[in-house]
Amino acid sequence: MNRTISANLNRFSGLVYFILLGILFLTGARFSASNYFAQGAMRSGSSDEAATAIAFQSENPGAHEAFGVELLKRNEFASASEAFSRAVSLSPSNYRLWLRLASSQLLGGDVSSAESAYLRAIELAPAYSLPRMELGRMYLELGQREKAFEYLASAARLDQSQYAEVLKSANAAFGDDPDAIERAVAPVSIKGKSIVAWYFLDRSWMTEKTHEFLLSGEPNVDEKNTVIRFLKEKRNYTLARDVWLSRLATDGVSTSGMPIIIDGSFEAVTENDPSGLGWQIDWKISATSIALDRKDIPSGSVALKIRFAGNAELRRPVVAQIAFVEPGQHYTLQYAVRAGEIISAGLPVLLVSDPATNAILGRSEPIADTKGTWVRRSLTFKASDESAVLISFQRPDCTSEPCPIFGEVSIDDISLTPNRL
Repeated sequence: MNRTISANLNRFSGLVYFILLGILFLTGARFSASNYFAQGAMRSGSSDEAATAIAFQSENPGAHEAFGVELLKRNEFASASEAFSRAVSLSPSNYRLWLRLASSQLLGGDVSSAESAYLRAIELAPAYSLPRMELGRMYLELGQREKAFEYLASAARLDQSQYAEVLKSANAAFGDDPDAIERAVAPVSIKGKSIVAWYFLDRSWMTEKTHEFLLSGEPNVDEKNTVIRFLKEKRNYTLARDVWLSRLATDGVSTSGMPIIIDGSFEAVTENDPSGLGWQIDWKISATSIALDRKDIPSGSVALKIRFAGNAELRRPVVAQIAFVEPGQHYTLQYAVRAGEIISAGLPVLLVSDPATNAILGRSEPIADTKGTWVRRSLTFKASDESAVLISFQRPDCTSEPCPIFGEVSIDDISLTPNRL
């Protein structure tokens, strides 16, 4: 008897087990089918597929989401909100569904409910920028600028790729007012400050905070060099010099009492300054070689020696430096030069020119044979309306064609001083 009862119980347990397996299988199959049709509806925009997804599994939040998306496309905002509300009730921790709900409510004119849904999405995904961006956009459309940029700026801090849109929105909201834009965007990280700085530099704007940032130790050397080159192209020579001096200070170079011509005795020349300031030497100019001379020099430890041996190019600076001056001020350029016998119909000179227009402001006498001795010379000029001049050593012209040159020239102790009345 006991054996019979035990056998019956085993058969019953097995039957229950298989029934449960069948239920689980059917449930899983229905859920899979529901997901299949929901994904298809999202791709195709078919309301029939979305309805089929719900029919297979009414508890699938993805199915209701797909149906809501299709309703939105038909501008049925109230029905879409109902679909997304159902999806949210089935998956209340899914921030993306809350964003869907907020969007449909906003489109339907229910601002208060949309605001609550956006805030819930932010609460669920505090490290994501999208919920903050969408809420900020909503406030901006409603004309609530302070609230808008509270969220837009925080979104940009979370995802720096958002700065472009946030800056554009701030520009539209506050006009060409860089101080107001900066307050609205309120960058905190070095990268964020740099993005804002470049936005301003592109528009020739500047604020006190951005100026402080550019001169601080936060941008690295390469970033400062890029800024300096850009400022040179923009002809903002004053700021270019300030950033350059701050870069030198970061490198441990003392900038107190810095002369107008930097390293006029070529003591620190090893390679061209990557910022485009300091000495720029054309090491590849044709038929010309450049070296540092350490013998018989007028002062310091080195002089710059240029050796010509053929058709060196005309109107191409062998060595040059941008010097920062006061517009309209008179200056004296002093230098020391030594030359052996030079043979050419186009002798080299030191030129002072306007870096923006290339107009010649001052020109030394042609550098010819000094019989191997150092001589000191000078020239005077008046600065243009720019706050910088270009000092260059080159052959500006020639009376013959072709125009070869042979010989050596050494230069040293270049300095620039204002002529004060």
